[in-house]
Amino acid sequence: LLGITATLPKSWTGWSPNFVRDGANHFKEAWTGPPIVDTDWWFHNYVRHPYGGSLYYNSVRTQGATVRQSFFMSRLLSTQWEYVFEAVAERPSVQDMVITPVVGSLLGEAIHRTTARMRRNGTNLLEKVFITVMNPASARAHGF
Repeated sequence: LLGITATLPKSWTGWSPNFVRDGANHFKEAWTGPPIVDTDWWFHNYVRHPYGGSLYYNSVRTQGATVRQSFFMSRLLSTQWEYVFEAVAERPSVQDMVITPVVGSLLGEAIHRTTARMRRNGTNLLEKVFITVMNPASARAHGF
């Protein structure tokens, strides 16, 4: 994901054009300063991040983890992303560390339950597409 993000236009990511060269300084700032309130495009903070959080959540929920365990995984992976991977480009964001795991877990549980309901009587093509896009961990773990 980091490699893909690095190739996206800077207007999309908000990262500086020299983020690779400046990465060590950014990484140090991430670990020594408090998280910031970012000014990212609303789509990133309130659509893309909850979707990512739901993927983190369902990566273990699909395998039988509890709601609490799945929330912990979403929290852990979003924090890892902010403080390890994205830290080379920018300081961790308050919104990303709250919205991603909290809203992502709520969305993830709704998707988990929806996926389970779809599987009860077999899945049609539209349901398979939904599961593949919204809960790929379930498709990988259980097929269709």
